[in-house]
Amino acid sequence: MKTNSHNNGFSPVGVILCTFLAFSAMVCAGTYSGGSGTADNPYKISTKTDLLALAATPADYGKSFILTADIDLNGQIFTSALIAPDSSSSSDYDGIAFTGNFDGNGHKIVNWTINGGYNDYLGLFGQIGTIQTSGLVKNLGVDSFSITSRSYKVGGLCGAIYLDSTISHCYANGTIENSGYYVGALCGYNQSGTIVQSYGSGTVYGWYEVGGLCGYNQSGTIGQSFAIGKVDGWQDAGGLCGGNSGPILQSFATGAVTGMRTIGGLCGHNWYGSITESYSTGHVKGYDTEIGGLCGYNYLDSSITRSFWDIETSGQLISAGGIGKTTVEMKDLPTFLNEGWDFVNIWWLPTNDYPQLMWRGGYSGGYGTSVDPYRVSKIADWQKLIASSSDWDKSFILVSDIDFSGVNLTPVAPDNDSTDYPLLYFQGTPFSGEIDGRGHVLRNVVIQRPNQDYVGLFGCYSPSAKVDNLTLDNVTIRGRYFVGGLVGRNVSGTIISCKISGSIMGTEAVGGVVGGNEGIVQSCQTIGTLIGEGVVGGITGRGCPTFR
Repeated sequence: MKTNSHNNGFSPVGVILCTFLAFSAMVCAGTYSGGSGTADNPYKISTKTDLLALAATPADYGKSFILTADIDLNGQIFTSALIAPDSSSSSDYDGIAFTGNFDGNGHKIVNWTINGGYNDYLGLFGQIGTIQTSGLVKNLGVDSFSITSRSYKVGGLCGAIYLDSTISHCYANGTIENSGYYVGALCGYNQSGTIVQSYGSGTVYGWYEVGGLCGYNQSGTIGQSFAIGKVDGWQDAGGLCGGNSGPILQSFATGAVTGMRTIGGLCGHNWYGSITESYSTGHVKGYDTEIGGLCGYNYLDSSITRSFWDIETSGQLISAGGIGKTTVEMKDLPTFLNEGWDFVNIWWLPTNDYPQLMWRGGYSGGYGTSVDPYRVSKIADWQKLIASSSDWDKSFILVSDIDFSGVNLTPVAPDNDSTDYPLLYFQGTPFSGEIDGRGHVLRNVVIQRPNQDYVGLFGCYSPSAKVDNLTLDNVTIRGRYFVGGLVGRNVSGTIISCKISGSIMGTEAVGGVVGGNEGIVQSCQTIGTLIGEGVVGGITGRGCPTFR
């Protein structure tokens, strides 16, 4: 039997105390910061003490929990998984698995270490789910952790996830050094479970089946997930998964992968699995056979479809499946559209970058509500807004100035009319959300669409749109009909306290702030050059604005 398999680094006295607490929890209320452990009233974990109480109370492993704050474990050292550790030295799991519901609520558990020796199933959770009962962990981050071991099934979030269990919206960022099998930044071994909209980063070292997200995906599903960390393994190492025998959908890996044999930028080997609509860009280096840009070895009955790798950044011209593209091609939208990638619901493409997953938000924080708006602080945030029509009814705030020098933008909410003559009605989805500039400045905005209508930072506002306290400095905007510094056409929206300077040129309906306006424009000003053949105005061009 493994030594110290349950003590998590405590002294023997601590073990006795924890056993007592576990017994007490079975007959009394849990020693947490509130709640009753049900789905409607989960136990509240708000402190290190709460988390260690859960770790020491296997009777609660089937209950519901919610994290109400980030938890710093202050560098505490454990010798096994914190929650649901294995309890024997056999290769099978002999502990009590976590089969409850753990909602991280957007919080993280940080600053902890596992020195596991030969103990298996290492991570924050040893095992999630069993053959009979599933578990769920969601909305949780594990960060600044270190795991060192010589064992099997090791991951930052969990050692293993089993049948119908789910990891959703989770991430792991730390360092794992393991000389055994099945090692991943997030999950060591996925046996018929689901990992969705999650990611791994940091550094992972292992022997066999080593991945930047999951060590081995055994009949499990991985969807809309990614890995950005470094992977180093002897055999079967991949940027996302070391080995795969299940579906991998709409996922990617960007980290460097190094190993001896069966090495790939996304997956080391694909054995009766499928990889669809995915890509890798990391450098791949191997010293023996079966080295590939996307996949090292793809078994005959496996499939890799509509997936790519970057032949330049990977240093690999060949792969066991997938389509090799240059860096320029990997950053070009038609490359992916021609293969049927979903850029409406799943992906978006920043300027001069690789495809990104929409669920990440692509912003610098927030949830897009009026209470907690999306935060815009950099060029990539604004590019995300341009690319995501599903966000055009959300709320935003600027949290810093942004300089767009060298970037050619397109409008948010552009007109989709492709004819060579102007139309007076808008063909597209108007912006209907709110933007609070907070006094910040967007500098050197360049939008060149001389043969398009409805041109400005925004193409068209709906009646519910509102923008205030925003400055555009040194804009260069070219359009045809309905051209404005801020918006091409404002259909009953509200614009307050905005300042525009620069050069704006169009054919007709050209305004410093708004090209065509039927809405409210209050306390706005423009300085610069306006050029048009007809209906040109310093604030608005065509329309019947309401000035205040």
